Amino acid sequence: MSEPRAATRASQPERRPSGRARRVPAALLLGLALVGLLPPPAWAAPGEGGSRPRPNAPMTINLVNAEIASAVQAVAAATGRNFIVDPRVKGQITLQFEKPVPPQQVYLALLTQLRLAGYAVVEHDDVFKVVPEADARLQTTPVGVGNRLTAIPGKGDQVVTQIFQLRNQAASNLLPVLRPLISPNNTINVDPGSNALVITDYADNLKRLARIIAGLDVPTGSEVDVVPLKYAVAAELAATLQKLIDMQAAASPGAPGAPAAAVTGANGMRAVVLPESSSNALIIRAANGAQLVQIEQMIAKLDRPDDTDNIHVVYLHNANAADLARTLRGVLANNGLGTSTGQNGRNARPIAQGNTANTQQGMNSTSSFSNGATSPGLGQAPDFAPRAGSEAIALPEGGSVYADTALNALIINAPQPVYQQLRGVIQQLDVRRAQVYVEALIAEVDANKAAQLGIQWQAIAGSAGNQNAIYGGSNFGTGGSNIINLQAGISAGGTAAGQAIASGALSIPNGLNIGLLHNVAGLATLGLLANFLQTHDGANILSAPNLMTLDNEDAKIVVGQNVPFITGQYAQTGSTATVTPFQTVERKDVGLTLKVRPQITAGNTIKMDVYQEVSSIASTSNSAGIITNKRSIQTAVLVNDGQTIVLGGLMQDNVSENNSKIPGLGDIPGIGALFRSNSRTMTKTDLMVFLRPIIVRTESEGSSISQRRYDHMQNLQSNSQLPSQFGMPNLPGPILPTITPPNTAPAAPAGSGPAASAATTLAPAPPVPSPSPNVEQQGNVLQGVQASQHGSQTVVQLEFAQPLLNAPPGFTMEQPPSIVLDFPGVVSGLGRNVVSFEQGNLRNANVMEAQGRSRVVLSLRKVTSYKTEIQGRRLLVLLDNTAVSTVTPAAATPAKPKP
Repeated sequence: MSEPRAATRASQPERRPSGRARRVPAALLLGLALVGLLPPPAWAAPGEGGSRPRPNAPMTINLVNAEIASAVQAVAAATGRNFIVDPRVKGQITLQFEKPVPPQQVYLALLTQLRLAGYAVVEHDDVFKVVPEADARLQTTPVGVGNRLTAIPGKGDQVVTQIFQLRNQAASNLLPVLRPLISPNNTINVDPGSNALVITDYADNLKRLARIIAGLDVPTGSEVDVVPLKYAVAAELAATLQKLIDMQAAASPGAPGAPAAAVTGANGMRAVVLPESSSNALIIRAANGAQLVQIEQMIAKLDRPDDTDNIHVVYLHNANAADLARTLRGVLANNGLGTSTGQNGRNARPIAQGNTANTQQGMNSTSSFSNGATSPGLGQAPDFAPRAGSEAIALPEGGSVYADTALNALIINAPQPVYQQLRGVIQQLDVRRAQVYVEALIAEVDANKAAQLGIQWQAIAGSAGNQNAIYGGSNFGTGGSNIINLQAGISAGGTAAGQAIASGALSIPNGLNIGLLHNVAGLATLGLLANFLQTHDGANILSAPNLMTLDNEDAKIVVGQNVPFITGQYAQTGSTATVTPFQTVERKDVGLTLKVRPQITAGNTIKMDVYQEVSSIASTSNSAGIITNKRSIQTAVLVNDGQTIVLGGLMQDNVSENNSKIPGLGDIPGIGALFRSNSRTMTKTDLMVFLRPIIVRTESEGSSISQRRYDHMQNLQSNSQLPSQFGMPNLPGPILPTITPPNTAPAAPAGSGPAASAATTLAPAPPVPSPSPNVEQQGNVLQGVQASQHGSQTVVQLEFAQPLLNAPPGFTMEQPPSIVLDFPGVVSGLGRNVVSFEQGNLRNANVMEAQGRSRVVLSLRKVTSYKTEIQGRRLLVLLDNTAVSTVTPAAATPAKPKP
């Protein structure tokens, strides 16, 4: 390898250096050439002898097979830049200029030579780092945002990062086109949330890519048409056509030169078919007129009269077949299609009786009572009587609806126009109803205080031989507190007194008793009795019943005893027993009772009809029967979801005082207390009832509540185990088994067999696996659609079984106003369904499934902008009710979802 040489161009012929000169290090030669010890370079100004270079002055440099580190050092001295060379950078480069050039051009030439050698320069804080090309993308490179050439930072072969935001095309569609045009060691990535491309490459190549992106990111034309149907059902035909479109598009991606298929246009746009259930029409968006004509021809072939003799079977997923059949009959009767003598809709009823008509959609649902029979009252138990196995209801114009409750299906025999109207009503009523989990807290605090102070006197005067005696004294109270009763027991003496005390005939007063006895005629008499008593008792009771029920359905929980009450009796009246004596008994629940019927209204508020009762058997009774204490509340309240509200309560303070005294003597100051008896009683009762309803719309929300209560009970059982004791057998108490996933056998509790273990196993929904990045997610399920109004925005929430990897592609349409969201690889757990909301700008959501993918069409009142936001397993679609976009059918602009 020859030694590097550095020299400036001069008029003399070049002299070949001697062998000694060849052994001089190349760095030294470069340094001499640059500082002026060799002949002055071209950048030296006249008269300065080449001692200092002028800023931006042209220079001539000639480096042949120089080490990279030495060449970088020379360029650093010439341009005034600070360089850092990675130790892994090795090799030689050549920089030769025949004429003087500016220092910036020398720097750009260095970048080019380094790029050819597999290295790059990264600029950060006025420091230029020379690193291997593969590591340049990991360094802090300049970042630019925008699609214009002037937005790209850096020049030439400098490594920079540029963000290109697309407006008309999906960023993922341009990825396979641009990837081959990027250096192998650099990167290109797609951000689906903002529909942007993030590219790290050399600046000159990024400018080339910017021109390519500008040519590709252009609006694509489309044709939109609305095709009304005469015989077919819009939702069913749309699903069939979309499935056919997706299958043909996957089978023939489109070869060059081939004619445009009926499913994919020449510009690669796939046709979209959407149902409009209200008018029973199809909305078609095609790439061009020829594609639109071919789809309309397919619709004309499929929209033909049905040959099934007007008999249709509709399987219901959520609604009750018998109730829905009666509702359909009422709808047709009120719609002017005929007359009907039956009730219109479901029977209205107050709490704890019958069924109610309900329409529940997403996060906001509406429920109403139809005109029907009146209720027997709140206190009656819910009517859960089974219905008949099937029921047929006649329709106008000779048709009928047959409800098969065994299969929960409707058999409709009606002309096609009537059937199409019924199908639209069925799709909106056959939805999953929300549930309400009600938590109640009943807190009661009782406090009783009593005090008693009394003195009684008794005296007998007379001689032993005298037949008459003088008696005097004071007597307060009854029973054992009476001094005369006590004296009678004492006079009985010996065994008789003991038997009287043991049998309860003679009772000693409670509290402190002080007495004075003296002997009169050989008998002990009680001359003085002082009684002191103070009592204090209280109770703190907290009950927390909770229950789950469907929206607008009754629920009841009773915790207590079923106590018999005698309502009548018969006894013989004569000497001859003609009839055996008997009693009639009525049993009633005594304890805690909670009855509730929640009704979800707009804005996630809940109207609740509540009846709550707390009853108990009193400690005292009378000859008529048992006495019960009863506290009840019956009310109707309006409460927000998850809010705690107080239904009512009782706060009672009762203070009583009783004074007994001897007139005159009891009023003497000081000694008057010896001739009176005083007692005071205070009773305090505080009772409060609180209620907290929680709306449960999805399976995950219900599972979360069940898991929480299940774990609470499991912990209580674990903490209530009997401690081990010497000499006693170990008797473990039962403990709830741990909830296991489906198809997994749980561990059997100690002392239980396999059968017992299997009987107590609960199987929740399968666990949600963590998605792998950059891998198309398969097997995800769309589980629910909800909507709510928040200020100027309508929020649509889509619930999935697994977390979403990225925001779905979508676009807006003007006729009719709608937003279309596609979910590849996601199946619909709701089937084909139309969910009505009527929230702000949102009318309904149409859920469809075809070819392993789901599509959600949001029908709007007017075209508006929207954003999407991913929150784990939930996708929020934020609709702006104030902004109206200017999308035309010929140039549909895809929405820009927010990550």
